[in-house]
Amino acid sequence: MQQIIADQHIVFVDEQTSYEVDCSTLLDDGVVFAGIIDKEKWVERRPFTGRITDYDFSTVDQLIADAEQLHVDATQPPSEQEQLENWRQVTVVSAFQARAALTQAGHMADVKAYMAEPDTDEFTILAWETATEFRRDSPTVNELAGVLGLSDNQVDDLFRFALTIHA
Repeated sequence: MQQIIADQHIVFVDEQTSYEVDCSTLLDDGVVFAGIIDKEKWVERRPFTGRITDYDFSTVDQLIADAEQLHVDATQPPSEQEQLENWRQVTVVSAFQARAALTQAGHMADVKAYMAEPDTDEFTILAWETATEFRRDSPTVNELAGVLGLSDNQVDDLFRFALTIHA
């Protein structure tokens, strides 16, 4: 069974799964409920006078299709790019791990030189000197990546390596 509760803007794609969809077009037509069981379709208006089956169901069909697409989108696994972006948002390494990875990769001298430059942003210096951890998507990491000429993939690899380092 599929149903639409128009005044609450809820469309059920099955008996247990619903999505919020703009049902204004049905409300403008006075429809407060629409139901579909098998191939039988009906709408109801307020005040309730019974099921109305002589109705143009194109709007109902479109709202159901919109909710079904939301359901497909919600139940699909994330793409590789989405997984990578999620990983970048949650990945954190300790300051020790970051410095050890940069040292192993041969970048520490360049980082120290950048921190010593008079034009380096004081917040970047403060973050480098006092942070106890570095997030993959942090402004400091992105700034240092640019200074070092590292691509996003190279920074990802550096973080993956840093995660394997233990004091």
